[in-house]
Amino acid sequence: MYISYKWLLSYLPDLDNFEPQTIAVALTDSLAEVEGITYIRNGLKNIVSAEVKSKEPHPSNDKLSVCVVYDGREERTIICGAANVRVGQTVAVCLPGGSVLNPSEELGKQSIIKIEEKKIGSIASFGMICSAKELGLADDHDSILELEPEIQVGNEIVSTLTDIVFEIENKSISHRPDCFCHKGIARELSAILKIDFVDVKHEVSLIPTADMPIDVSVKVTESLCSRFCAITLSDVSVKDSPLWLKSRLTAVGIRSVNNIVDLTNFVMLDKGQPMHAFDYDKLSNNELTVRTAKKDEQLKALDNTTYTLDESMVVITDASNKPKSIAGLIGGLDSEISNETKNIVLEAATWEMYNIRRTSRQLGVRTEASMRFEKGLDPNNALDSLKSALFYVQDLAGGEVASPIIDVYPKPREEHKISLPMPMIKRFIGIDISKDNAIEMLELLGLTHLEEESSSGETELDTEIFEIPTFRNDLKIPQDLLEEIARLYGYDNIKPTLPEKDLKPSPTNKISKLNSKIRSILTSTGMDEVITYSFVNEKQYKVLNLSANSCLKIKNPISPELSLLRTSLIPGLISKLDYNTSQFDEFALFEIGRIIQKELDEEGIHKQPYKVSGVYYSKDSEEAFSKIKYYVESLLSKLNIPSISFSNEKLQDNSGLIKAMHPGRFCIVYSGTTQIGVLGELNLAAAHRLELDGRSSLFELDHQQLLELSSDYAQYKRISEYQFVNRDLSFWLTDDTNYDEIIKVINDLKRSTCTKG
Repeated sequence: MYISYKWLLSYLPDLDNFEPQTIAVALTDSLAEVEGITYIRNGLKNIVSAEVKSKEPHPSNDKLSVCVVYDGREERTIICGAANVRVGQTVAVCLPGGSVLNPSEELGKQSIIKIEEKKIGSIASFGMICSAKELGLADDHDSILELEPEIQVGNEIVSTLTDIVFEIENKSISHRPDCFCHKGIARELSAILKIDFVDVKHEVSLIPTADMPIDVSVKVTESLCSRFCAITLSDVSVKDSPLWLKSRLTAVGIRSVNNIVDLTNFVMLDKGQPMHAFDYDKLSNNELTVRTAKKDEQLKALDNTTYTLDESMVVITDASNKPKSIAGLIGGLDSEISNETKNIVLEAATWEMYNIRRTSRQLGVRTEASMRFEKGLDPNNALDSLKSALFYVQDLAGGEVASPIIDVYPKPREEHKISLPMPMIKRFIGIDISKDNAIEMLELLGLTHLEEESSSGETELDTEIFEIPTFRNDLKIPQDLLEEIARLYGYDNIKPTLPEKDLKPSPTNKISKLNSKIRSILTSTGMDEVITYSFVNEKQYKVLNLSANSCLKIKNPISPELSLLRTSLIPGLISKLDYNTSQFDEFALFEIGRIIQKELDEEGIHKQPYKVSGVYYSKDSEEAFSKIKYYVESLLSKLNIPSISFSNEKLQDNSGLIKAMHPGRFCIVYSGTTQIGVLGELNLAAAHRLELDGRSSLFELDHQQLLELSSDYAQYKRISEYQFVNRDLSFWLTDDTNYDEIIKVINDLKRSTCTKG
């Protein structure tokens, strides 16, 4: 995007106190990167406006004319080769000693040619009448540039032609549609450089003095066209634009067409609101209708390309129902402004950004208008821009207002408010800045500081309220205001400092530490860790002879097979047996995870305690029970759990898992008198339902008990001072005698106390 220095001066009179390099640095540091500074038509020198007084054929060259021009001080003879030179014209004359741009080189990349007195044949030429290309305005070199007659003869015109242009990388301001114009950039520079911003609004009479009605119908939703403004003017004079307008537009890369088209482009670059002008007499029945396009509908546009449209695109039609413009993109060729145009319709609208972006991409055409619409324009800018265009058209092309302004604006955009707690500035940006200074910065950007009371009748402590103008729709939350303060304060002025923080080590997460230790122990015994879903199938519980009534049901399960929340890790682990038995003859799996209970905690949330569970499978071995007991004993021993014992005497099955175990091959795990888990061999019925060839066993331990009972240090046991004596005792027992009963009898024996002999 190109921004003209002279254009900015119309908003910032004090900008001439700053060097262009300073301005570029200010924009780069606080808004968007300036990629380059170009001095436009910088080589022009000693060029004035002059009047052609006479024209005679050259005596020795019939392609040349001998002209006498008056430059405001004297009449001088100039030999000219252009066919369009005529008496009475106001032209640009480069006087001897001056310089122009080389017309044989590419426009915009021209070198300098010095003009001196030169004799052609017998006649001397004292200067040169300039073409548009020699002044860097257009590619035309075959004819001279005719200036508007309003220019006073003898005026120096180099100052009008020269300019300084900043090339701004606009990707960084894609969220700032207000900055895609000179007014928006000037407003930003005013805040950055702390200079006055002069916003000149053009007052025009909107009372019709002619009668050329226009009927506007908007048949799309408010989301596609939030505002549509239009007005008609009669008896306009379409002609070349004045020199100042051509200079402004060409400096920023816009080709001059005629005064009407140029003025719509001027207002777009000035105010940021794209506009379009229709030839009123080329509109059927004086109507404009905004509607969506029909499938495969076509429009021949101003670029002489025929575009095929679809139903997602928005068009402007007349009473013939034929498209006259693709909304927000490009106008139609059959309603363009030409030199024969006498009556026009000026239109300014606000189109939905995503629709414009999609249309532009589908049609493969991107214009200056679409580039702005696709950023999301402020609909409140449309009417002011239309009035500005009306002012310039009446000034440069004459014409009378021939209709009231049509303004279709069903849902006006309103200002919104943001509350900014002042302590956030220090906390988020890290700078000490006074409240008054922060308020001043935000007011420079066009925000309004409100002295507003809260609902309680008192202003919230250290909180300031700001009203956000509609052109700053990017400001939504307090953090957005902090960013504005930071960039105006200057990122370079923010000194990086390390945050103050207590250097005490973070407390150890006991659960993570225990889980890591459990993993290390169990994997060292040969087990593999798995992670299963928290969702289970009711069939998994039935296979294990367990009740699913204690499970919470999911209202929207990811699949019908996963409709319950698990109350044990065992069903999930057992479901993995089928995946592994076909690959391995022996394996052991474990999992550390949460279960979900119906019981609620103090905060009203379902309790989700951790469990440690495992399964073992062997195709050939009959020691499934011994193996699973080995895994549990290894784990508890290395966790230094005290007083470990295994019993099947007290059937206090807190988990309900004993129903899934063999009735004679299970036990409950204790630490002292505290039950910490259960282990056993999978019962034969469950194994049959699972179609397992070998034997399986399982365990589940209470994670919370392990957390409370485990210790990093092993408990010291005093070594006996007596020599150990091993005796092998054999007993005959009946088949219904439990192992647990034998251990109890042994522990209850009164052993004699040995003394030293």
